[in-house]
Amino acid sequence: MRTRMLLLLLAVILAACTAQQRKAVPEQARQAAAGVLLLGSSTGVTSVDAATGRVVSETTGVPPLGDWSEVFTTTSSGGRTILEVRDSATGAVASKTSLPGELSVRVASADGSLVALMAPLPDGQSPWTPVPRARTTIVVADPDGSRDTHYRLKGNFEPEAFSTFGDSLFLIKFVPATDPVAYKVARLDLAKGKVFPVGTGQKGVVETMSGTRLEQATSPDGDMLYTLYTTQPAAYAGVHAKNGTPVAFVHTLSLDEGWAHCVVLPKALWGADPAHEAMAASPDLDLLYVVDTERDLIAVMNTEKLEVVLTEPFDIGPVRGGETSAVVTPDGTLFVAAGSRVVAIDTGSLQPAQTWNMEASVSALGAGPDGVYVATPGGITVIDPATGRRTASIPSPAGDGMAYVGMVAAG
Repeated sequence: MRTRMLLLLLAVILAACTAQQRKAVPEQARQAAAGVLLLGSSTGVTSVDAATGRVVSETTGVPPLGDWSEVFTTTSSGGRTILEVRDSATGAVASKTSLPGELSVRVASADGSLVALMAPLPDGQSPWTPVPRARTTIVVADPDGSRDTHYRLKGNFEPEAFSTFGDSLFLIKFVPATDPVAYKVARLDLAKGKVFPVGTGQKGVVETMSGTRLEQATSPDGDMLYTLYTTQPAAYAGVHAKNGTPVAFVHTLSLDEGWAHCVVLPKALWGADPAHEAMAASPDLDLLYVVDTERDLIAVMNTEKLEVVLTEPFDIGPVRGGETSAVVTPDGTLFVAAGSRVVAIDTGSLQPAQTWNMEASVSALGAGPDGVYVATPGGITVIDPATGRRTASIPSPAGDGMAYVGMVAAG
């Protein structure tokens, strides 16, 4: 199962398909790139000199929600944990503090002022495939060392995200605690140290659910967190729910108002292969797009009304391998990548406007001051989004599992 965080700065790649565009990029074009590329994945951030392709730093850890400019990393020794904040571009340590116990960062707030830590997971274990436990200890700390609070909670919890104002930590509560088959959404009041249920923003509290987490996206203002779930029941619950019905939905969590709501997607998108589904939020409209490149479908969700308002077929053409990616550019165009094929989709008609082919499967999409980027194994290609022409080619360790490509200014 993949878990990708699609963030505000993600944009799209246009890839050229003519014979002329497939020629080697001249040296002057390669040197046109300036600054440092950040390559984000589930394990941390690698920074690359955009002019030479030289790896500047490789930092293992967790970035703040919606911001890859910093990474929170931990090392444990002698019964204590050193929490460091590192600059993603340079790897330089911005702050450091010592905490009791052996801990690792689960989530960090958008402004980087708070982190939630727990005992390290076993190698290869995802926090979204729960381990049975009757009680959970979560440490909330300020990276500058001014705060270090241990919360010992009854139940099986995993941190989801901090509230906009930093007064709460939203949690996933797995139930039953010692034999998990489903989950609920809960809220830890950081001042009171108590866990409260989360409402729907209307009547009642969020129901118990089961699903396989696919990927996440934040709203442009950072106040909403969208999570795409598919294939219900989740793998960890399969043995308990033989009669479970496959389903797909978008879990919407308000980080400022404190409510959650599940928007069920059309049945045509249920039970899909996670590799073929992706979503992207519009940067200036209240719309979220969910695409399925195996079934050639697009569903449009209105994030204000919390409902799917349109479902349309589209034809991306034949694709081979790779995972599906989707992003909406500032001009409102939806781009979808599957395998080595990229299409630009007019969001008025939801039909492809242009199609490009890359030489290898696309592993991540990004945007920067000199154009947009496509990451394929071994390199980043910089594309002029207006013409689709390649303007630079940067050697890099880009590969599978990437979630973000972005540029920061040099020096």
